[in-house]
Amino acid sequence: MILQLLIITIIVSVIFLTGFPFEIDDIISKKWRFHHLPEKPFLCVVCSSWWCMFFWLLFTHQLSLISVLIALLLAYAAPTISNIIVLIKACIDKIIEAGMNIVD
Repeated sequence: MILQLLIITIIVSVIFLTGFPFEIDDIISKKWRFHHLPEKPFLCVVCSSWWCMFFWLLFTHQLSLISVLIALLLAYAAPTISNIIVLIKACIDKIIEAGMNIVD
């Protein structure tokens, strides 16, 4: 269960790093003038992680007090997980750049 919730948190973090929710917000605000998505449930990585994990627990019949507490802790850690993903990407970019310099 913890691994499944961690995977959900990582997926939501990657989705937010791509900027997809903000693109949807831009499309909505252009289609309907001055209407934006509410920040808290949709444009917040912590809130989105929490709701995705909550619905996962609900649909898989694993909803308990312990699972909700674990989901809350992982949702609170979502910004840190996003930063770790960015750091890993930067390290991979440096390794690829160093490899390209060796080849040249």
